Amino acid sequence: MRKPVVLFTFVKAGMGHIIPMQSLSKKFTEKYGDKCEILNSYIFEESCFPEVRKMGEELESHTVKTSSNWLYNKVEAISYAFSSKLTLKFLDGHFKKAIPLFLQDLANIKPDLIVSSYYLPNHLAVKANDLGLTDTLIATYSPDPYIYPAWNRNCHLLMVNNDKAFDMATNSGFDNVKKIPCLFRDEIVNEINTKQSARKALGLNDKFTLLYTGGAYGTNGTAKLIKKLLKANLNINLVVVCGKSESIYNQISALSKFAGKNTSFTVIGFTDKLPTLISASDVVIGKAGSNTLMEVAHLNRPLIVYKESSALEVNAAKYCESVNTCIRIPNANKIVNFIKKAIDCPTILDSFAKNDNPFSEKDGAEKASDLLFELLKTKFEF
Repeated sequence: MRKPVVLFTFVKAGMGHIIPMQSLSKKFTEKYGDKCEILNSYIFEESCFPEVRKMGEELESHTVKTSSNWLYNKVEAISYAFSSKLTLKFLDGHFKKAIPLFLQDLANIKPDLIVSSYYLPNHLAVKANDLGLTDTLIATYSPDPYIYPAWNRNCHLLMVNNDKAFDMATNSGFDNVKKIPCLFRDEIVNEINTKQSARKALGLNDKFTLLYTGGAYGTNGTAKLIKKLLKANLNINLVVVCGKSESIYNQISALSKFAGKNTSFTVIGFTDKLPTLISASDVVIGKAGSNTLMEVAHLNRPLIVYKESSALEVNAAKYCESVNTCIRIPNANKIVNFIKKAIDCPTILDSFAKNDNPFSEKDGAEKASDLLFELLKTKFEF
């Protein structure tokens, strides 16, 4: 009997979608790679059709705009009031030229199982099945504590990592919903540094350390907060991770002239050292991306949410605040005052940095892999 083809899809719509797929594909390959043919694909970018590649570029542009354009962010939020059917109908119309070509791509690949953490491959796989072009099992992982209307409900498995998303999914038309731990990358799962050892590894002074991370694409508004923190001349390490945005990196680097003699100021672009940076920190300040919210909680560090780049991130941050893994402070002056208090009285951080948070488990990728294999067994004998 032939090996089933398992397609893991990647979409450049933020690391909150890419990292879970990397983690899951790696673990699934370790456990079941001998029984399946496994394909990893940036499914839009790798198409031979220019229209499909353009569709992927538009999805990436949409993600960047929600981080950098206030008005675009507000307009995008309107979509959260729509029903799933209306949202999917809009997508079909908006991408009407690219969709038939993407369906040809799927028909050529002929996956037996397609796995996605982004809504569009999920929706188009349903469409390909409905048209008889494929007969694929469809599995979805939602990285957020929210079920976006663009998720097509006609998938065979939906995996979520929190109670809120589980309740939303079961009440909105999904049949096979499973709650699993977060799909963390290995670097997070295996991170064991203390604050002191992490600081030593990073070449930082052993003193109160404040990390700011604006997500993969950076965040507008970062400069305002960093300037105020520098002018306060606090006796801290202030480390700013700017992501892939060269303009934000240059903007933040130029603020070094405001650094007082007590503040050790470090500016970093896109980095693979974020787990160690989190471990080195007394407090993390960041944008409410799913990776930031859940990775900081997993490593048991206090998180201040300063920016929420979309309605989805607002919902995510509110959920994490409700389970006591972050605090939302959208005002730069209030954050500076909070950090001053935390330096003088570190115990104020204890209330929202706990080991018993809902993101403490490590085996999400393994549990998700087992669920995928069980789904395959509904069509294949192993």
